[in-house]
Amino acid sequence: MVYQIFPDRFNNGNPHGEIQGRKKDSFIYATKEDSPYYIKDGHGDIARWDFFGGNLEGIRQKIPYLKDLGVTAIYLNSIFQASSNHRYDTQDFMKIDPMLGTEEDFKNLIKDLHKNRIALILDGVFNHVGADSKYFLSAVTDKTGPYYSWFNFINYPTKYQSWWGVTTLPEVNKNNADYQNFICGPDGVLAKWTRMHVDGWRLDVADELPMPLLREIRERLQNEDCHVLIGEVWEDASHKFVNSEFRTYMAGDNLTGTMNYPVRNFIVSLLQANNETEEVAALNDLEKLVENYPKAFLENCLNNIGTHDTARIKTVLGGRRAAGCSDLWPLVLYSRRSLHLLWG
Repeated sequence: MVYQIFPDRFNNGNPHGEIQGRKKDSFIYATKEDSPYYIKDGHGDIARWDFFGGNLEGIRQKIPYLKDLGVTAIYLNSIFQASSNHRYDTQDFMKIDPMLGTEEDFKNLIKDLHKNRIALILDGVFNHVGADSKYFLSAVTDKTGPYYSWFNFINYPTKYQSWWGVTTLPEVNKNNADYQNFICGPDGVLAKWTRMHVDGWRLDVADELPMPLLREIRERLQNEDCHVLIGEVWEDASHKFVNSEFRTYMAGDNLTGTMNYPVRNFIVSLLQANNETEEVAALNDLEKLVENYPKAFLENCLNNIGTHDTARIKTVLGGRRAAGCSDLWPLVLYSRRSLHLLWG
């Protein structure tokens, strides 16, 4: 049973709610009851990021609460240094965001999670970085620097390839050998954090990562005795094509499973079904998925009912509770086989 945590929005564990690592051009909400509100500029870009001040110590203090819910693993959205509250605009892969705490806080969290037999899955955002990252800032100021070749410039230095055209998220050249070594090498990003006894990784936009890089990531994790690698894939992953290339997700040498959004779609469809015909249609969709996925792969997927990228399940259901649904709406489901891999 996996509980997903968006770190900034979960819990502030500092005395009296003190905020650490305050960021430039941002504001902190006064109370938990405040509604999120983005301040945008004339171009529609976010001009001021908002924060509630959640941190790693806050998560650690909530371990008894998580354990009481029956949680056996947590999946953390990105925790590395960044400007935004979502932290998918990484500034430095080798540093914990100061607002979340220190490496010591991170180690203490892992230690106490494991004491309570709760595993930890981290978010790997390796497709793009922040425009204010140390890597991109170096690239736009120095063509001879170590990071210039990491990016695809269309008209240097102002026009470059970015994730879905979002200029604050420059896309990395994932085929670059130096970048691959930075992520997957023996002294790279994965090695550093996994050696702190991280139990698994979730890969952001896995469809946009080259298959050779996925294989390198899997190999590095296996070298570090880490055996859970979940890819963000929204569709049936058994016959996925990206740019006319068949994605061999089930070959056994890259992903161990995916974020199983088709199962979420099945659950929502079943709960919203108005008649037997609609129920049968939902069940048929699930049966197709079960037929398409090898058993080992199917049992290692992250079967979510809601994530940071979807509407919350209570919103989707119109605030009503369907018959037989539990109170654990924020939880996502994970297979027994995956937990066996985590805990032996």
